[in-house]
Formats: sequence, structure tokens, C-alpha cells
Amino acid sequence: EHYAEVMGLDDSNAPRPLFEAILDRTLKIVGWTKEVDHIMDIEGKMDQMDADGDGKVTKVELNDFLAREGAYELFDATEAAEVVKKFDKNDNGYLDMEEMRELKQVLQKRREELQGRIEAAKQAEEKTTNGGSMRM
Repeated sequence: EHYAEVMGLDDSNAPRPLFEAILDRTLKIVGWTKEVDHIMDIEGKMDQMDADGDGKVTKVELNDFLAREGAYELFDATEAAEVVKKFDKNDNGYLDMEEMRELKQVLQKRREELQGRIEAAKQAEEKTTNGGSMRM
């Protein structure tokens, strides 16, 4: 802190050291990769939401699944009622198979978006390390 002040580097707009930029990008990639893995895990378990096999996912079934899998954040929700409200298009209080397909599509879109971010960040990191002053 004092070094930065003495050296005139306390400006928040000053360029960050290359190592710090690479570390920041790497941490983002790791976080996004963990989220992609979580989404893929949830996608593989979606058929478990319909616990009684009646072709409908009730709020109780959804709550049990989301709580067990720690998946509320994937739907930007804190309770099952919020998720049902977002996806229950015919307003019957549960998710039918068509509504579940839409829910799966939302997860797939999020996964693809994150995978795109990861790829772009890796390419940027490769350019930085290969084209910058730091060679590995």
C-alpha cells in the first residue's frame, strides 16, 4: 500500500501487473468451470425431480430436489415457489413435462454461456502469456 503510494501507483485506473491479471482471469475460469460442472450434474439428475413418477413436479418435489442438490442459485431463486412461478406457464401449480423441458433449456443455455466465457477467457490468457512479456 505504501509502496504503491510512494511509486505513484495508487491510481485505481493504473494497469495491473500481468501476473495479477492472469490470476484474476484464472480464478474466474475456475469458478465458471465449477458452475458448469454443477449444471451438468443437475442436468443429469433432472428426472429425479419427479419423485413419485406421476409426470408432474410439485413445489414439494422441486424444493426437495433443489435443496438436496444446492441448485436454487442456478434459477436465481431462494424457494421452490419462485421457480414454479417462473416456469409454470399454464398456472396449474406444478411443472409438467413441457415446462420441465423449458427449465432444462434454461440450464443448457446457462451452461453454454459459461462455456463460452471460459473459452474466451482461456484464449485471452493464451494471448496474454504468449504475446505479452510473460512467457511460460
